[in-house]
Amino acid sequence: MARLILIRHTSVAIPRGVCYGQSDVPLADSFAEEALCVRQELESLGLTPEGMRVYSSPMSRCIRLAEFCGYGDHIQRDNRLMELNFGQWELQAFDAIEDPRLEEWYRDYIYTAPTGGESFAEQYERVASFLEEKRTEALSTGGNILAFTHSGVLRSAAVWQGRYSLEQAFDYACSYGQIEVIPL
Repeated sequence: MARLILIRHTSVAIPRGVCYGQSDVPLADSFAEEALCVRQELESLGLTPEGMRVYSSPMSRCIRLAEFCGYGDHIQRDNRLMELNFGQWELQAFDAIEDPRLEEWYRDYIYTAPTGGESFAEQYERVASFLEEKRTEALSTGGNILAFTHSGVLRSAAVWQGRYSLEQAFDYACSYGQIEVIPL
């Protein structure tokens, strides 16, 4: 059976409460330790780089994890795997944002986009197009597909699978370095 394996990047060196969706931010000092755990878990699932189709968000926090896990020569970057675009709010602390749209976004982050960014519903559509395409690909050619990505993508995948509604997606807690296996 073909599987799609989604891997969230490891911890970042950004203070809690800062929007960093599509900004390229540094990884935490714990990267090597966290990445080793991810690599060992992938190995325990029998996943090796040989013959594997590997995709990644173009953000360095995802690329570095893929490289650490031994997939560096196989990575295909795909912008659909990027985190939510926070637009003008990127790299700002939520409590420092002086945009009247912020209150509207707090009330309806599913359908309201940050100024210059995208709503969660828009991110979901972007991610769903990747998932549909890769499911079709995997079913026709067989094999597993790995994707190194972000929490918003894992949440979108949970919605795509029917495990959560768009409105419930943020009930799904995503840990740094989390691996989600989706049977196709």
